[in-house]
Amino acid sequence: MGGRPNFSWESDPQADQYSIEVFLGKISLWKQTASTNSLAYPEGVAPLQPSNAYLVTVTAYRGNATISSYNSVLNRISDQKAGLMQAAIGDIDALPIPETEKTLDKDRIYVSQGLVSESIGILKSQLEQDKLNPTLHRVLGDRFMNAGLPKEAQPLFQEAEFLASKEQDMFELAKAKAGLAEIAAIPGILSKPAMPNCQSTETTPKRMGACFPPR
Repeated sequence: MGGRPNFSWESDPQADQYSIEVFLGKISLWKQTASTNSLAYPEGVAPLQPSNAYLVTVTAYRGNATISSYNSVLNRISDQKAGLMQAAIGDIDALPIPETEKTLDKDRIYVSQGLVSESIGILKSQLEQDKLNPTLHRVLGDRFMNAGLPKEAQPLFQEAEFLASKEQDMFELAKAKAGLAEIAAIPGILSKPAMPNCQSTETTPKRMGACFPPR
């Protein structure tokens, strides 16, 4: 929810560098290049302000040739909404329920405000403590799909499918299969065999663009 997010996006195997540019309306606020598919918020640049919607453009290059370019919208909620949300999260923390249920409740709050990166952060943290929970794997896969990162989502859906089948959880099994079917329909995404105890990698703009929880 802070104004200095770190950015990450889907890598392009043909690219040798990327540019990321942030706009407010038609005004370019800053542009940076990166040799990898991630970038820390630039030092010396004003933070993103609450109650604004920013356009983020990520472009992949090979030499001087443009390979691909994707746009996404990054929203910063108002300070008032952030305060109300933090109060609701505090109420959840006070409930006498398992930590995984708390995490899933917080995820719903974050997603309702479009804060996918915050959802990813808390789900990844809880998954380290509850690695055999198919729901956590599947929901984290859903969030990576929301962030436009199907390659990150795929092993999570595969692990959710494996665990749900083992537990005979038909609801989560159907959800996991639906996620894998959605990925299979994306051109260029190859199916991989299910791997128990898979580990997702760190990672909201859409498609290529994504941002980590802010510093």
